[in-house]
Amino acid sequence: MSKLQITNAGLSYKDAVFAAKQTQNISHFVFAHVPGLDENADIDPNTTVPEQYVVHTQPVQAVTRIDSNAVALSTVLGHEVGDFDYNWYGALATLQDNSQVLVAVAQTALQSKHKSVPGRNGNYSAKSIIWRSQGIADELNITVAALPWQVQEGEFVSQNEFDGHLHDNRYVRHSSLPFINADALALYRRHKLTDGIAKTAPAVATLADGDWFSVKNFGGLEPVLHPEGAAGEKFKRVSDNQVAPFVKVLSYDLRELVFVYNKTTNLWEF
Repeated sequence: MSKLQITNAGLSYKDAVFAAKQTQNISHFVFAHVPGLDENADIDPNTTVPEQYVVHTQPVQAVTRIDSNAVALSTVLGHEVGDFDYNWYGALATLQDNSQVLVAVAQTALQSKHKSVPGRNGNYSAKSIIWRSQGIADELNITVAALPWQVQEGEFVSQNEFDGHLHDNRYVRHSSLPFINADALALYRRHKLTDGIAKTAPAVATLADGDWFSVKNFGGLEPVLHPEGAAGEKFKRVSDNQVAPFVKVLSYDLRELVFVYNKTTNLWEF
């Protein structure tokens, strides 16, 4: 079992964003190993980050909309991250004055994160906190649809909750969507890259906001991804807001990279 708590500071932050006093900037996760933590104990809504026990920080990978009443705050601990143990993690927002507030907290059983090194394969973990509240997506100005890897059976979203959600084909169970080998990149598909041949993203002329595809390097080569380009679209790396006309999938990057189309900015965000 795990416990989740939206903090009082998080609720105040949500209200400030809705009132246009702050912008939505849920920026990073903090992981901690708290001695003697009871994963099933109630969490104080006024809790703060246990600074003395922090073992890792990680940028937010995506803040997305499940429906009008639920958003997913997600990060990815890739094969390059580790080694540490943790039983507590939280999502933080960075305010306009560069101060930070803890908006949500999760307590879990002790977990280990190992990075890949020569002779040892590390592990890979995606962590999502689901924030459920009436109208939360609109109050936080979140329009991009949730991705398959964010909403899956696990700590805070049950199978029944997922199956009961009215979703289109952008919301596909991770287990039902295997990687494919394909010469062309297609929407709503997970692509296995096994060669160094350049690939082209889907044309954006008929795309909806939140349309997506993903790639993962299986071949050890370094293919380059290009936008179709007719509409002037480019790629944006959300971790540092860098915009570029192409993306090279590096041989040592073992993550699944998910590209989401932002219709407002005409960018493939990843």
